[in-house]
Amino acid sequence: MTASGPGDVPWALLEGVTRDGKPVARLYDQWEPGLAVRISGEALGLILRDRDSGRETVWYLDETRAVRGCHIEALEGMSLDTAMGPIAASLAELAVHSLAGTPRPPPLFLPEAATCLASQIAAAWSVRHFAGMTLRSVAEARSSDGLAASGPALDTSAVRRLLETRPGAAARVLLSPFDDTPLRAQITIAVEGFSVHRFHAEAQDAAFYLAWPERETAQPSGLAPVFFCPAARLVIADHPDAVMLPGRLLGWYLTHPAHVRSIAEAASFDAREYGLGHASALASPPSPVEAGLSAEANGPSPMQSRSAAWDFLHETGLAAPVPDSAMPSPSRLGPTGVMGRLRGIFKRRHD
Repeated sequence: MTASGPGDVPWALLEGVTRDGKPVARLYDQWEPGLAVRISGEALGLILRDRDSGRETVWYLDETRAVRGCHIEALEGMSLDTAMGPIAASLAELAVHSLAGTPRPPPLFLPEAATCLASQIAAAWSVRHFAGMTLRSVAEARSSDGLAASGPALDTSAVRRLLETRPGAAARVLLSPFDDTPLRAQITIAVEGFSVHRFHAEAQDAAFYLAWPERETAQPSGLAPVFFCPAARLVIADHPDAVMLPGRLLGWYLTHPAHVRSIAEAASFDAREYGLGHASALASPPSPVEAGLSAEANGPSPMQSRSAAWDFLHETGLAAPVPDSAMPSPSRLGPTGVMGRLRGIFKRRHD
């Protein structure tokens, strides 16, 4: 895997490039070649940039430097396997370890400047390998008895509590949706319009994510976060772009090799670092819907049935209750397959 550029405009990257059998002599006025990434012996990704807007696109070139398409899902004369090359093996490794569990270096990374290429390849790979992912709306998650049918068992009440989390410092310290263990966010990732906190439950070796649109972190409106747990193959969200989050995260991991070390060195939760009330979000009371479900079942409420970790937080004064958060309006987004929505998005954008 080799790359050339950036720096001064590398016009030499256009040498020998043909489109529809004709040499590419020039680009539109504002477009410039930016970076060439050798995907395999049969495929080259040439990234072009609009110097005015910063937009990027990718030309996929074959071994003769003929342009075979400008999106990985719309190539002529080049198979998807060729366009992905050995990157597919890296994405498989990243999906198992960086995305879902404990990161370890994959066979190869792409340069950070190749984000456009990485995002396309990761999205195409995700469409084909996350077919079993389930998408649920926030309203459904608040009223459903069970949220996931695969992977480590999620505590429904704990997940509902996470959906009441709002952006801010409190969102970085939460209780695990598996066993109520206090967790601290390992890293915060910015990916194409989302700010994402990554958490890791060590006992289950399972990562999960809370994400908000960037505008929500700047001007909070009470929107529930996107909840994504790869091991449980579950996304809970009202935001229409949430179905793209698995692929976007994979693309980010593919271009940021330092994430392996950053996550490995991330500090775990230490109660001594927090003063009274700093972790108050951990003890958010049940929502009206959750309270109603508990009453109907004639069972203990989530606040009455606490784990040892939960009791520890109360004994140390770290989990003082806070008022109920305002519930966002119910979503129109019904349960559907994530991959079906992804395919629909690709079709609308590239028809």
